[in-house]
This record gives sequence, structure tokens and C-alpha cells, in this order.
Amino acid sequence: MKITILSTRNCGKKHVSYTTILGLEDEFIENGCFILKCKPFSYFMNRIFRNINVNLNMKTINKSMLDECEGYFFYSAMVLEDILDMRATLKQVNERLILYVFDCWEPKWMEFQAILKEINPKAICFAYDKAVKHFSQWFENCWLMPQSMNLKYYHEYNLSKRRLFMQMGRKTECIHEMIINYLVKNKVPINDLNYVYEKQKGTVIFPDTATLAKEIASSYFFVCVPQNIENSKLTGNISEVTARYYEAMACKTMIIGIKPTDSFDKLFPYSNAMCEVNGETFEKTVTYYLENEDEYNIITARNYDYVMKNHRWKNRLKDLEKRLQSV
Repeated sequence: MKITILSTRNCGKKHVSYTTILGLEDEFIENGCFILKCKPFSYFMNRIFRNINVNLNMKTINKSMLDECEGYFFYSAMVLEDILDMRATLKQVNERLILYVFDCWEPKWMEFQAILKEINPKAICFAYDKAVKHFSQWFENCWLMPQSMNLKYYHEYNLSKRRLFMQMGRKTECIHEMIINYLVKNKVPINDLNYVYEKQKGTVIFPDTATLAKEIASSYFFVCVPQNIENSKLTGNISEVTARYYEAMACKTMIIGIKPTDSFDKLFPYSNAMCEVNGETFEKTVTYYLENEDEYNIITARNYDYVMKNHRWKNRLKDLEKRLQSV
């Protein structure tokens, strides 16, 4: 079964989260998929037109190149805007298009529905289970494709643990307070050597992905919290597993925080896949795993093995190909 990826990897600087899409594309290609790269100028102009509310969308890949491709086309969109900037091209190949949407949050469902109806793809994959259930009312082929990690960066490094806590991207205040209280009570200096986090909103601490992955691997505990906990205006009633969970497990670091309620237990159907904490259990839990290295290593090794066996992008591709056989 031939699948050609429509890629915007050559279209200029993108958000750091695009590394996840690059990991998907690379692993799909390694497992038999092909790639067509979009024209940077057309893609860039589409973004400009969208930002100034001009209803014009240029095709980002020549029709002749699309016509030469057999089988299906696959396009990954991190957010709604990624679909809008590719609208003309996606409509051109809609009967053979598999669209994969990462962040399809509940408050944006009406906007997503409008553009999805306009494009009318052959199949839509969503990273969030509730999005699948919702859009299945209007689209016949709606499938769940959970996220994964970029294997180029997130893997076993065999580095010694030298930092206690790491929290990347958005800072979850409730967990942050638990960590600070723990450090103060145990007279541990509050610095980047013991706890690294976003001190100023929007600041990227480790912009280099390779460095970020090694820093995760060098930390005992990596904070993961579903975004709805402190940003429900963005997410609505969605509490899901994001790439950060897979990345931490792939680096053999223990996840500490709050478990997503939608799909986590289905994706990791065993106990202690992550370390759930609250204000009362935080210190006791952290102390236990710091004092019981064997238990810590058993959990991180099991998570690593399970992710590598079941949650790589090649697993997602295999599941997708099985579904396409019945379409």
C-alpha cells in the first residue's frame, strides 16, 4: 500500500512541537512511505493571506507531481492553522487524503468541522479519543492515532541521573508548588541543577531538541500534566496523553504529575506507568523512589520497553494500513 506524505518540513521555522511531526514523517518513510515537499513560497504566502484575512489559498505542490503519485496522501496538522495553510492542496487530493490532526480541542470543534467538510478527506485520524467520537457523527472514516515521539532524539542514553525535577513548556502551578515545597523542606538548593522549569512564560529553555532529550534522560522526575488542568478554556473537556509522556518514557525517566483521564490507562494498561501525586503524597512518593533505585529502574525500564514495542510511529503506520485495507 503506497502512502505519500505531504510535508512542510522545508517551509521555514516552526514551533518546537513540529519535531514530533518530523519524527512521524521520518519513521513513516523508513517503513515504506514516500514524501512530497511543499513549495515554501506558496506555503508562506498562504500564511500571510490567512493572517490578514484574505480568502486566497495557493496550491503548495504542483498538480503534475501529485498526479504521478499512486495510493494515498497523508498530511499531519498540529493545529487548525496548519490545515488552513494547505487547504487548496488538500482539497485537490481529498479523495485519497488521510488527514492527521494533533490538537483538536473541544472549543475549536465547530471551526474544525467547517474546514473538514470543505476538504472532505478520505479518512481523518485524531490524536484525541473524544475528537474521534465527536467527528464520527459526520465523517465515515474517523480513527484514533495516538501520538508518539521523535525516535531520533528521544531514546535511551544511559546517562546518570543528576537532576531531581524537570518541567518543560507550560508550568503547572500545583505541581510547581509541590516541588518547591519539597526542595525547601529538604534544604535542596532551588536552581537548574535540581529543578529546571519555565521561569518566564514562553521562554524555551532547551531550544535544541538533542540537548532537551539528554536533559530529560538526566533527570529523575519529569513533570507531565494534561493541559485541561490549568487551561480548560483551550482544551475543553479533553484530558489526553501528549508527546511529552512518550518522550519521557523513551528517555527512561519517571513521569510525575497528573494522569490524563481519557486514554492513558488504555494506552498503558499496567500499574505505575506514571507517578501520580498530590499535595499529601508528593514528598513520600519522591523519597520512596529516590531511596529505592531498583523499583525506580523497574518502572522506567518497563515503560521504555512498552513504548518501543507498542507506541512508535511505525506502530501507528501499521495500524493505519490495516484500517485502509477495509475502506
